[in-house]
Amino acid sequence: MILGKGNAQTEIEIIREYHQFLEGQSYSLKVLEILRGAPEVMLRRIGKPIITWDDDEILGLFPERKKQATFSYCAFLAFLVFRGYRRATLSLLTQLPTQLSRMHRA
Repeated sequence: MILGKGNAQTEIEIIREYHQFLEGQSYSLKVLEILRGAPEVMLRRIGKPIITWDDDEILGLFPERKKQATFSYCAFLAFLVFRGYRRATLSLLTQLPTQLSRMHRA
């Protein structure tokens, strides 16, 4: 289940917890590989630690991205929000290309 307070204290621990969460889902190996890579790509593109990302930086990830990238970014954002690692503002939620509640459905 994705809901619940995450226990990670560092960025590496957050990503490790995300990878462990993904392992419990029923994604194909190809989709799993794409989802596992999203945090590192997002970190590289934003260039700041996860806990310091602001809405504009997150939204800046999406223009001119393919559906695959959009899906993987939103999947990681959903994890961050539903585990309590990031608060989602109404502004962010209304501007994302998909609803976070649609991610990781069993």
